[in-house]
Amino acid sequence: MARADSYGELAKLEQLLDEYATVAALDPEKLPAVRAQIWSLTRTAQLHHDLEVSAEPGAAEFDDFVLHIDGYLCEVKDAAIRDGLHILGAAPAGDALVNLVLVILRSAQLWSARWGALPGLRAALGLAEGTGNASRTETDRYEQAGRALVEAMAAADWEPARAATVAATVLNAPPPRCPWARSGGGGAGSAVRLHRSSCRGLAATTGEIGAVLRALSGGYVPAGPSGSPTGGWSTCCRPAELLLGRPEGHPIGQLLGHRGRAG
Repeated sequence: MARADSYGELAKLEQLLDEYATVAALDPEKLPAVRAQIWSLTRTAQLHHDLEVSAEPGAAEFDDFVLHIDGYLCEVKDAAIRDGLHILGAAPAGDALVNLVLVILRSAQLWSARWGALPGLRAALGLAEGTGNASRTETDRYEQAGRALVEAMAAADWEPARAATVAATVLNAPPPRCPWARSGGGGAGSAVRLHRSSCRGLAATTGEIGAVLRALSGGYVPAGPSGSPTGGWSTCCRPAELLLGRPEGHPIGQLLGHRGRAG
């Protein structure tokens, strides 16, 4: 899994929206030209159908139209999508691992039998996740901060003892609510343990082929847990449970796991 992000015409439209904000503040006389470019590109990308706008908005309504486009682009680029196919027995590594961990840690997590007890990484950093109030640029900023933290933790071999140092280095002045900035206590310690256990669980997918061979020879393979790691159930997915029964992103393994429990 990975963040969809923007590309092609959507990326160009993002640049135009940023230019529109700059021109509106510094040189309003150029706004008509930028409005024309935004509308032309919106039509070219066929986004006016999704936005349910049939004609170019007037100057008085264009600011609202820009906010509408901004919200749409934020929703599209922030979606979690499949990033290639899972290869049986191969654990994610490099950028693939970082992307997957970021998607997993986006959701609020189950902890100590309490749903949402541990906030998602971006929410812990201060993003108003899931409220619809965060702008595209704000969401991107928190996504970049989260990526920097995850990449730094990967370089630190996911060692919990180094989490506070990593947060202080990456964030300069760690926000008080950030669980990565503190080494102990409640959700803070839980966040660090979740970060490391998620990656260990993903690394354990290298045992999938062995689990398949055991199953084919009549051996016992433990079933995986219910729920999705990307939906806030990362704390339930211990390394052994990611093997065969419900390997992340592997439909065949999930199907076999369901059949095993049903039979």
